[in-house]
Amino acid sequence: MVDLGSITIKEMIDHLEKEKGIEVSLVTAGQYALYNAYLPGDKQKKRLTQKIEDVYHSIAPEPLPKDRKYL
Repeated sequence: MVDLGSITIKEMIDHLEKEKGIEVSLVTAGQYALYNAYLPGDKQKKRLTQKIEDVYHSIAPEPLPKDRKYL
């Protein structure tokens, strides 16, 4: 679990690599791929600098439940 508040995808990936030794190539929330390092193009690079919840809101048709504190 990463409990660092509202952070970018890059900040989460950096944290997991540094603190846990985990190499992250895919970030998902339910059925939505928020980041996939294997996909070509600038779309994925742009997502690295966006807040995780902003990426979710940009691709998921339903909002996050107000009381949810995790993805």
